[in-house]
Amino acid sequence: MPKVGSISSLLLPAPHIGRTNTGKYRYELQKKKREQQKKSAANRIDVKELKMGYNIDVHDYSVHLRAAQNFLKDGDKVKVIVNLKGHENEFRNNAIELIRRIQNDVGEVLIIF
Repeated sequence: MPKVGSISSLLLPAPHIGRTNTGKYRYELQKKKREQQKKSAANRIDVKELKMGYNIDVHDYSVHLRAAQNFLKDGDKVKVIVNLKGHENEFRNNAIELIRRIQNDVGEVLIIF
């Protein structure tokens, strides 16, 4: 605050406020955002789903098993879903056996639904 009797302080020019280059500023923000996305993508763990029926064929089972092992090797989580429709609910025990068989063959913890 200028003194009441000081006229010279009132006559001084206002401090210079420089203009910023908004294009460069936006580019820098985008660059930082891309770097953060790359870092988060490298650390992200995905959940992969394997869907199958309770009466799956031997070859199809081996393909699903190999896929689950590859997903786990890449560091992802695996969720196994056994579809039961209509009267197939009577064979729920077969589906539970299939899930236990997958869990034993893979040898790691799976998310089971």
